[in-house]
Amino acid sequence: MYRASAIAAFGLLTSQIAASPLLTPVPPSSLLFPRAPSCPAPVPSCQKNTNLQGSCCYEAPGGLLALTQFWDLDTTGSPPTSWTIHGLWPDQSSVSHFLQMMLTHSTGQLSSSGQVTFPQDCDESRNYPSAKEVLKANNKSELITFMDKYWLSNKNDNEGLWEHEWNKHGTCMSTLEPGCLPPSSKKGADAALYFQRAVDLFKASDTYSFLAEAGIRPDSRKQFSLEQITQAIKAKHGATPALDCRNGRLSQIYYYFHLQGSAIDGTFLPVEPLKPGSCPKTNISYPPKNGAVTPTSTVTSARPSQTTPTSDVSRATIAVRTSDGTTTGCLLSTGRWSTQTCAKMNIIAVDNGFTLTSSRGDCAIVSGEFTCGNSANPPSVFTATALNGENLLAFDGSTAFTANSIPRGSTQVTLSTGSDGVNDLTLVINGV
Repeated sequence: MYRASAIAAFGLLTSQIAASPLLTPVPPSSLLFPRAPSCPAPVPSCQKNTNLQGSCCYEAPGGLLALTQFWDLDTTGSPPTSWTIHGLWPDQSSVSHFLQMMLTHSTGQLSSSGQVTFPQDCDESRNYPSAKEVLKANNKSELITFMDKYWLSNKNDNEGLWEHEWNKHGTCMSTLEPGCLPPSSKKGADAALYFQRAVDLFKASDTYSFLAEAGIRPDSRKQFSLEQITQAIKAKHGATPALDCRNGRLSQIYYYFHLQGSAIDGTFLPVEPLKPGSCPKTNISYPPKNGAVTPTSTVTSARPSQTTPTSDVSRATIAVRTSDGTTTGCLLSTGRWSTQTCAKMNIIAVDNGFTLTSSRGDCAIVSGEFTCGNSANPPSVFTATALNGENLLAFDGSTAFTANSIPRGSTQVTLSTGSDGVNDLTLVINGV
């Protein structure tokens, strides 16, 4: 049983959220359908309120919601003057974490002690086979057009990303459970509403405009401090976001909310994050997309461009860099990642790029995995992306690679394209 002082602190936190001029509520969107049961005066989520636990009027246990957005340099068709949607995630937090957040709200400082857990894949029976068909069936065809522009997959499978976000996160929102919808609702109405609310929050959380109005625009020559970026966003949004960086550049933002009432027609209240993201305090880059200032250079000669223009490179090693900027090992002749002796790859020009060949044979992406040898038939065509004076290996227009572990000693790790693994990676071409 919680102590009276803890419960009182929750009441103080709630009053601070309601009264603070910095925390501007995001109003409900136009409804797809009315809420099934009637709700009393709505109460913000993340309070110890046993009367509303399990009802359709109070989001629990995932009452801390995170709207996540990407600044993705490599996704085909990504708009150059807008961030894009990743998803809307319900998170769980304990009493002690919210007491910590109350203190950080009072002092204006971020805490690094908060822990957030994500409920995931909560109801497989509601994993609908087609997000687009769900939206069409619920008279939301126009939403598909918007999502195809601003909710993008780096694997050229937008609908697959939408379905993944709904299956993994949307099914865990308690106030979107089927019993909270009118009996006459069409199949998939819960998912259609999830997509609508995510889009509404995204429109109200325009990261690109928030930063641009403070003079922070994508520029390959400038760097910014974390305080500059977060304060610019807080001035418009009403609460501090959490920011993730990849190799020192902005890559993802998290806006946190409490939900007052139901996800169907409730109000999202911006709140401070429980912990910061991975960005450093200084020297954060915010490069433009699609080579607007830092161009994406496709290799059409026999070798990628080098940091020393006079270098003539036809052989290279491929170093592996983790998301924190640490270079750890390189590719072996098999195409696997290791800390052993680096393979020297031959670079051979072809139409629209180049191929790589090791002592084992040609290299290719086979079933999403990097490999060199007999199975690499035909060889894949790669390109190079120039970024901060280095050349990053790219496949199908993306420099994103991933792995489920980091090699140690003699171990060898398979690399995959994309960013679905445990460790996000980039591959750096070093001429030899």
